[in-house]
Amino acid sequence: MQIRIKQLVASLLLGVLLDSFTCADSLAPEVAPRAAKYEADTKAIDAARATAVARVQQDYLSYLAAADKAASASGKPEELALVLKAREAITSPTSDASLPAIAPKAFQKRHADYFGALAAVDREFAPRYQQTNGTFLRDLAAIESRLPTNSPAHEQIAEIKAKLVESSGKGGLSGIGEIAGKWKLTYASGAVGSVEFFPNYTWKHPKDTSPTKKWKVEDDKLVMEFPDGGREWFILPVNPKGTKGATGRGVKFDAVRQTR
Repeated sequence: MQIRIKQLVASLLLGVLLDSFTCADSLAPEVAPRAAKYEADTKAIDAARATAVARVQQDYLSYLAAADKAASASGKPEELALVLKAREAITSPTSDASLPAIAPKAFQKRHADYFGALAAVDREFAPRYQQTNGTFLRDLAAIESRLPTNSPAHEQIAEIKAKLVESSGKGGLSGIGEIAGKWKLTYASGAVGSVEFFPNYTWKHPKDTSPTKKWKVEDDKLVMEFPDGGREWFILPVNPKGTKGATGRGVKFDAVRQTR
């Protein structure tokens, strides 16, 4: 499955965080009310974000509807095929969202703009998720400080905190596993290289002893940042079986994930 930009800031619902518990009712009374509030707060953000995503999708779908009509009226099946391909990228989360190279530049740009708009939604809502998660962690710490030493709630709080931190450390990316791992890069010049991505927004070359370089999502790109200010990037959405990319100097490459 590919990384969709619309998935880059996934909500951390309490039910996911507490999947090892039978149900929320199993939480200690000291924890349950605050946990319920966290769930409600997160669902509210989810709903607002879903509305924003729906607006972006509807705008692009309207564009595609007009393109569909024009292609059908002019009897151009190749253009209609592009429309169907682009529409599938919206409606099917497991499809290959990239367009073939033969697609007109204007169509390619509109397609990229769609994913860029989704990325903008993620950037807008990311601070709200982060604030909600941070407040929940602080409140759990305060609750824990008031508990008796032998309270079973300590273990529950520890597990909730661990899962929340783990999920936040993965950037809230529901599909982070599609990025994380070692990738082979084949440059247009014929040169071959490799990089390894980690869920905590870091990456490294094979020669690096530790992943200290940073990566981030910027518009329709997954950008790898170098200490000297240089940049290389993958074109989103990322497909482990083959993703296009380029260096800051304009050298293009193809990337394939080799291991997770």
